[in-house]
Amino acid sequence: MLKTDGIFGDIQTNYPNIKFVRISRKGSSQNDLLKLIEIILKEDYEIDINMCGTIPKKYIYIDDCIYSGNTAYYDLKNWLEKNDELVIEELHTIFLAAYASGYYSFTKKECLHYLMN
Repeated sequence: MLKTDGIFGDIQTNYPNIKFVRISRKGSSQNDLLKLIEIILKEDYEIDINMCGTIPKKYIYIDDCIYSGNTAYYDLKNWLEKNDELVIEELHTIFLAAYASGYYSFTKKECLHYLMN
């Protein structure tokens, strides 16, 4: 079951505001993780993942691991450049594991500072 506070809040109420982005340029781990989230949403909440994000305010980028930080950085940078009209209230990055130096490098990148300001 998805945690229903923090990022998601009340998932049954907030799912139209939560957009899971599929922007990974490498590998299939992001798609695999989103498939797992889709299963949980359907089984536990009767929500189809395609129903999420119809009125997006929170964007969620999820991936298995952050190594150097470059993959996530370039995924997000390219996505932001192509979608500069988006109004992003929150962008959450979720990784199952992270190298400390890669996470540090990732959080210092310019696209993240743009979003935080």
